[in-house]
Amino acid sequence: MPREFVSKKRRRSTFVRPTQQPGSFDDGQRPPSSPSSKRRRVVETATGQSSSDIDINASIVIPPRTNYLYSLRHTQRVYQLETGQCIIADCDTSTGQLKTSYVILDKKTFHCSIERKEMNIYLCRCPSGSGQRDRLLPMCDRISTEFYDFYYQETDNQCFHAEAATSVLDDNMNTYTSAASGEEVVLPHVQQLSEEPLLVAVEMESGIELLQKNRSKNIICTCTHGKRQCQHKLKYTEWVLEQSQSILITSELQDNRPTRSVFTCISKNRIKTPLSLEQQELYRNYESGQQSFPVHLIPRIPPNQPDCSHGFQWDAADPVEEGWIVGKATIYKEGCSLTHLEHDGSKHAITVYYRRSSGDCNCKLEYDGYHDLLLNLNNTDMVYYGVLFSYLHHMLEGRNPLAACHRAYSHSHMFLSGTKCIPLHKLRLAWNSFARLLDVDWNTGFLCPQCGDQPRVIVCDGTMLGCRKDLLHRLGHESPTADQTPMAGSRHRDRVFVGDAKTRKLLAQYASKSTPLSPEEYQELVNGVQRLGLTSLMDLLSEQNSGGSHTAPSSVASFLKDIARNGPASSLLQGASSGTVQQLKDLLARDIPIFRNEWCASLRFVQQSFPIIFKLLSKTHVNGYIPVTIQRLVRDILDASSKAFVQSPSSRTYSAPAAEELFQNTGFFPALPRLHRKGTYTMDKAGQDSTCRTQTECRKYANGHPTLSPGIFTIFCPHGVCYGFEVMTRYESPEVPFDIFKTRFNVAPEVIIYDNACRLHAYCLNREPEFFRNSLFLVDRMHWHNHRSCSSGYNIDSYGDLLQLNQINTQVNEQANAGLARIKSQLAYMLPDNFIFHAALYLSFRNDKKKAAL
Repeated sequence: MPREFVSKKRRRSTFVRPTQQPGSFDDGQRPPSSPSSKRRRVVETATGQSSSDIDINASIVIPPRTNYLYSLRHTQRVYQLETGQCIIADCDTSTGQLKTSYVILDKKTFHCSIERKEMNIYLCRCPSGSGQRDRLLPMCDRISTEFYDFYYQETDNQCFHAEAATSVLDDNMNTYTSAASGEEVVLPHVQQLSEEPLLVAVEMESGIELLQKNRSKNIICTCTHGKRQCQHKLKYTEWVLEQSQSILITSELQDNRPTRSVFTCISKNRIKTPLSLEQQELYRNYESGQQSFPVHLIPRIPPNQPDCSHGFQWDAADPVEEGWIVGKATIYKEGCSLTHLEHDGSKHAITVYYRRSSGDCNCKLEYDGYHDLLLNLNNTDMVYYGVLFSYLHHMLEGRNPLAACHRAYSHSHMFLSGTKCIPLHKLRLAWNSFARLLDVDWNTGFLCPQCGDQPRVIVCDGTMLGCRKDLLHRLGHESPTADQTPMAGSRHRDRVFVGDAKTRKLLAQYASKSTPLSPEEYQELVNGVQRLGLTSLMDLLSEQNSGGSHTAPSSVASFLKDIARNGPASSLLQGASSGTVQQLKDLLARDIPIFRNEWCASLRFVQQSFPIIFKLLSKTHVNGYIPVTIQRLVRDILDASSKAFVQSPSSRTYSAPAAEELFQNTGFFPALPRLHRKGTYTMDKAGQDSTCRTQTECRKYANGHPTLSPGIFTIFCPHGVCYGFEVMTRYESPEVPFDIFKTRFNVAPEVIIYDNACRLHAYCLNREPEFFRNSLFLVDRMHWHNHRSCSSGYNIDSYGDLLQLNQINTQVNEQANAGLARIKSQLAYMLPDNFIFHAALYLSFRNDKKKAAL
């Protein structure tokens, strides 16, 4: 339901009605596992009592509707079809428990002509909802008066299934709607929703029916035929055999279930992009009409393979004269299909020939079509390169999937030539075969010529370009060996400068002018600092409070805010090596006027190596000298930052990596091969996610998709060249970039720009502090305003000209993600390896554009 309705009528944000039973749970809570549970639960009752005042052995009544809605969201057994209908799991109306069967709902959209609003009502085919469906489905979709009353009257009369669909789908439309929703669907239409357990929707002229497996592993249909063979089963069998590259074939239909995409065609020559000069000239002649396709499609003897597999040379005789005919062929162009061509003043059928070997082995050289700009699909169907290159650029620049382009081709054939267009399944096979014949060098395609194979600066982020999550197990995924000894990193309490949370809060309030401390709060702050033994900070507070003020002066306020953060003290000194830290200590110990001209070299060293410290010194110096209290505070912070690296062991061992096969692993980094397996860490045993959350308040939230994986994580260099991506099996977390940098880089990148860099920094210090010691973790400019509780050490603009960071476009990843969103609907339901291939193909062509602009 549109959000504009909230201010006028009650919001149907939950599935439970206002008259729910005492002791019931709303739809955001998990119902108890059993009424006899001994755990104490606080449940509001009709009298205002809680379960703490009630016998814990008393039964808690869970409304069936609440249980049904929770089960749907927990199991995600809700599907939105490309045709607009909804498939939802059935339930027992007395308990709300899910059944193995499903029901089909139609979506009816009503429009208000007065207020220009619209609303969706789901109409169920079950006995309880069929009356409403029969009444509303043929009704006009425009309502002029009593718009809201009509909506709530109809939704109040919905059955279990329709109410659940409204709650799950309407409130999360962007999350659950199919990517291809709204497109015209050509009947008959097949959509496989789940492989295990099997669930297939088949739409024909008579309507939609579902295919499932029973306990005997036999496919049954919801139509009247049931277990017997029917048109829906036949259509599904035909569809699976034609589109095996896009979805797995079930064991009942074929014994050999493919685990990867397989595409076969007769053509084998690699296709250059762009085409050679000779081929470009031929293309222009074809398009201008100066030259037509050959009538006799004769294979040429390849100069790099003059012999057959048995060592005999190919026969150089004319196949036409010898009668080495394979059969008749059709050439498919964008606006017409050709079966006959003019030759010697008359029309002749297009004929395909083969060439024999000169020996007795009966080897045959088949027609490739490369020199005639034709893709030989099966010696019968020849697809013109112009069609395939056209779709290539539609995929790269547009949002139309292959089915939409096929409909456009079909209409062009109908209106322009009246000929029959190539069938969709053949066009799909032709495209996938053609794409794999493109001469793409993956290693150089994902390598920036200026940054090399170990880029110093990385911009990374995740994007919601997901594939089918139920097939992710088909991809290889690197994991640590079971016998590996867990390795320890640094501890959070050793990394923060102010170790007490209450003291940090008071110090942050002291540094803020908006809410000055009361005398009691200030005294509590002083007591906390003394208890922690922070003498340098205590001296600074005493010096600044000599006039009785309980607010920090502006010269030190921003720095005190930074050390009051819950993050590591090393965030203020990022990128500084142990040698430069010691140099700064020695410089402070000399007590020299570094802000005078004769010490400009020392001043430049501080500004470039410690920009956050430099800002503090520039605001507090007196005649070029640094006050003693500031010197002591800076030295203590330098000592605290080094504690993150003291406990890190000097030597660590990692297992050798497994062999990576192209497009068969979750990670695709052609120029960054895996150096070793990921390690095992003590923080993983302690609960990695909860530990990171306690160290920073910054988190990333994402609404999950019921059938698609969370997305891919991409890394780019500052020039906009993508180095590869990782298919995320779980929602985006610092674990993904950590594994990439640790297992694929000899040395950690100098600069890592990431919208969640604060959490990534904490994650790395918990596991590999020494490896990331000299790395600079920065938040990109667009997302920095959301990091209100983070140290300014993560702000990229705090570093000025350091490593020319002010010239880096930190949005290269976001810009690439916008392009990846264009191909989301085309890639979503492919087999995982086909998904990775198409994502890599898109990024490869995008990299070519970026490298051409360097």
